[in-house]
Amino acid sequence: MTSPVRTIAQNHSVREAAAFLLDVGIHGAPVVSRKGRVVGVISMTDVTRYERERPPEFLQGEAPAMGPFQMEGWEGPTVKEVMTPTVISVPPASTLSSIVKVFVRRHVHRVMVMNRRGALLGVISETDVLKACFGVKSPGRKRLKRDPVKKLLK
Repeated sequence: MTSPVRTIAQNHSVREAAAFLLDVGIHGAPVVSRKGRVVGVISMTDVTRYERERPPEFLQGEAPAMGPFQMEGWEGPTVKEVMTPTVISVPPASTLSSIVKVFVRRHVHRVMVMNRRGALLGVISETDVLKACFGVKSPGRKRLKRDPVKKLLK
């Protein structure tokens, strides 16, 4: 599990989100509102889908034409417009097998670990699960107390 969690604000541009994911070396991150509430997830898949589906004039990084004018300071769509707005979470007491079932049934690559009040405690990714299954230890991973998924948290 990754904790503390690196998040991105929903009002950032997709370009900023892509740079953030690449700089941090992760494939997805929770998206938070101004109040810090998790409102979705932005992933490399979301960014790639946006890049593939956007109109050709955006490929050059140009602002869309508005009559004879261009939009000044236009940064493109925001994370909120491109993110997956569903937050799939598990409680800290989740077992490894229950987390794997969530990955398979919901077709996701990461789940948010959240307490009963909705506070984000960490993120468990498929990479974390594979490392746990094959006994690979990761530096920088934090362990939650009394968490049955101890292998994921080392």
